[in-house]
Amino acid sequence: MKRNILLVEDEKKSRNMVIELLKEIDEITVNVLEADNIDKAYSYAMKKNIDLFILDIIIDTSAKDDTSGMKFAAHIRGMENYKSTPIIFITSLEDPKLFSYSEIHCYQYIEKPFDSAKTITKIKEALNLTVEKKDNKRAFFRKQGLIFSILISEIVYIKCSKPFTTVYMIETENNLEIAYQSIKNIMDELNSRDFVQCNRSTIVNMNYIENIDLINKFIKLKQLGSSLTLGGAYEKNLMRELKNG
Repeated sequence: MKRNILLVEDEKKSRNMVIELLKEIDEITVNVLEADNIDKAYSYAMKKNIDLFILDIIIDTSAKDDTSGMKFAAHIRGMENYKSTPIIFITSLEDPKLFSYSEIHCYQYIEKPFDSAKTITKIKEALNLTVEKKDNKRAFFRKQGLIFSILISEIVYIKCSKPFTTVYMIETENNLEIAYQSIKNIMDELNSRDFVQCNRSTIVNMNYIENIDLINKFIKLKQLGSSLTLGGAYEKNLMRELKNG
């Protein structure tokens, strides 16, 4: 399963140097989200599940005594879902520990100019930390003029088969049938690494997979006591996501 890294750095040269270093992390699949300003950083933090923040302390070099990177980190720490997410600061300041460690609980910091080996080591260690996140994200679906709010963690699987899309829940009485939406649209709405496509019309919450029969090509589900077909074209990706998860 991919790990999302949000890299916030206004200097293009420094940003590209960090990205090149991230490409050397072979054993971990990462998705790098780049932001050169705070507004873009906030947008990514709200829309994506970030596994590691790499933040320059000084984001706006045009502002005198700028510390917008630290302010962003402090705000992130106030969000329930990011209370324990690792933060690595990029800095050329002499003593970043005074504020970042005591107040924001910064995991590490990397200094400019970058030491490639040390930087890669610190990033790998941060990505391998186990962070417990409160899973209270919701998806919103429209049906006949009404908007239904559903806890993503309670969705077992979703089947998109014209003319309907059906959301199957832990509690079957809460199943929801709505007008057809594509797999892509549903995945965008869920925005969760827990879901993976298992056949042409179905995505499944990997937390509810009990076992997979690779010979007969079906997936047995924990909660519902039912099975889903495993499409040959989706088998490799599903197994990779389960392994990385």
